[in-house]
Amino acid sequence: MAEIAGSACNIIISSKFGREDEREADILGTRRLALAGVNPEAIAEFFAGFPADDAGKKRYGYLDSHPALQERQDYVRREADRFPGPFTPALGASKWRVLKAHAAKQGAGGETPRKSARGRQL
Repeated sequence: MAEIAGSACNIIISSKFGREDEREADILGTRRLALAGVNPEAIAEFFAGFPADDAGKKRYGYLDSHPALQERQDYVRREADRFPGPFTPALGASKWRVLKAHAAKQGAGGETPRKSARGRQL
């Protein structure tokens, strides 16, 4: 037990970034996408893509360096709401085809471009 407690202390002390830093990075990334004309909801959709059993669940409590996935989706969507668009897809059709082909070679499948939960092109 002492070994686990010692490891936990080392993680806390040596952790360069915490949950607030991650939250700030998510929000700044959301703003930057929107200002670049890319739908910032893509970040929330990214978090939504994790397995459902991990969404909103913290595995290590105070040792977690990242906010819970559902929390991240919520605050990113609130920030994205500040930017009405219009937005353009991050990749054009030809670049999307190249990315899909590469993903297929890597065994990652190849979905078609998606729309956000709010119906905007990601």
